[in-house]
Amino acid sequence: MKGIGTEFRIGDGGTPTEAFTAVAKVLEIGERTTSRDSTEDTTFDSTGGYKEFTPSGLKDAGELSLVLKYQPGDTEHEQLISLIDDDAVRNFQLHWPNPGSTPITETFAGFVTSVGTATPLDGDVTVPVTIKLSGKPQRS
Repeated sequence: MKGIGTEFRIGDGGTPTEAFTAVAKVLEIGERTTSRDSTEDTTFDSTGGYKEFTPSGLKDAGELSLVLKYQPGDTEHEQLISLIDDDAVRNFQLHWPNPGSTPITETFAGFVTSVGTATPLDGDVTVPVTIKLSGKPQRS
């Protein structure tokens, strides 16, 4: 599966049915990694010279970073940038077209934790954005 055609979407918070709008001019969507806690179970009678662990505790859905090719005045760009000042957790989606098969959509709650601006001398102004996920993402 190729990344081309993938969409990052912002939810409108509507109930009972939430509508999602694709954000235009996304240059990059970074890796999102889910992690979980572990407990070390190494004892004096453990063998092999390696620490032993068991899964425990809670999982963390991590963060999602993306880079926008900034379009001043674009509704979704300005909305996403303004979310750094919003304390509410809201819904987002990643949508992979998956040609020749069923499209994949991951819906997740989160909030913006960082927004920046990069201004190269001879290139496009970009806006990196980081979203902290809250809860378990749902795939369909």
